[in-house]
Amino acid sequence: SFHSSHFSRECSICLSENPLLRATLTECGHICCLACAQQFALNGRKFKCPTCQKQTGFVVMVEEKEEKEESIEVKSGDMGEMSEKKRRMDETTEDESNKEKSYFKAKKTRQAKKEIFKDTTDENKEIEENKNN
Repeated sequence: SFHSSHFSRECSICLSENPLLRATLTECGHICCLACAQQFALNGRKFKCPTCQKQTGFVVMVEEKEEKEESIEVKSGDMGEMSEKKRRMDETTEDESNKEKSYFKAKKTRQAKKEIFKDTTDENKEIEENKNN
């Protein structure tokens, strides 16, 4: 089964809201600032996670900054793709709408034929009854 998690930039040890350098604890995935991870690891490569108490090590997290030009190109490219998808959706919706109209028109025609036939049948019954009387 699929589940999502919410990640915070806050250090789970010193509660610094937005540490510049962060570390991920290797065994449990908890995040803390690099200074706290280094402090806990002074006695050796493994230490207990202060959040869950698992024996762990850590790796330094490196964040790459996104280039503005790349994001603009991607966004404009996405817009072209999005307008193409929207055009196809509009065509599909129009096709479905036309199918619906045809269905209801045919249904009304069938109902009208039934009414006409019913009226004719009722008239024939009346004529037969009058003949027999």
